[in-house]
This record gives sequence, C-alpha cells and structure tokens, in this order.
Amino acid sequence: MTRSRGTVSSAPWCAAGAVLLSACNAAPASWDTIVTQRIGQERPRCVVTAPAPGTLDVRCPDGAPQRIDIAPIAQHCQRGPRDCEYAIDQVLLGLR
Repeated sequence: MTRSRGTVSSAPWCAAGAVLLSACNAAPASWDTIVTQRIGQERPRCVVTAPAPGTLDVRCPDGAPQRIDIAPIAQHCQRGPRDCEYAIDQVLLGLR
C-alpha cells in the first residue's frame, strides 16, 4: 500500500492479486497433450495428430497407423501415477 495525501492506495495489492489469479487460472495440460508428449519422447519418429478432442492418430514409419482413444487412459491416470504409467506404457507397446 502507498500513501498519497492522506489516502491509502491499494494498486500494488491489486496488481499482485491479478498476477496470482492469472496463475491459478492457467489451464492444466489435457490428457491428449500429455499422451502426445509421451509418445513423442519415446517414439520420436512417430507423427501424432489430434483429429478431435479425446482421439489421437499415430503414424509410425515402421507400423500401421493407429487411432488411440484417450478416455480409458485418462481413467487410469485419475487413479494415480502407477496406473497412469501402466496405461501409457500399454499404448507405447502397441506402437512397436
């Protein structure tokens, strides 16, 4: 707070609050994004596209194109990190 001619200004507090609120409102990564990034890390030669939310198309040079439904993976991931890793590992094994 700053004082100006006997009044108190709350401008610095409002600015700090706005910054905090914008950080709180940042959207978390979607399941599509998380799975896409993981496929990119493990299989960099594969091309991943998202034709619609909740669906990924994966094309690898050494295999047939695959469509991946994200909903079952997201359900596993909501159970905890072990189940999430298992679900994503199963997707990666299917791409080999």
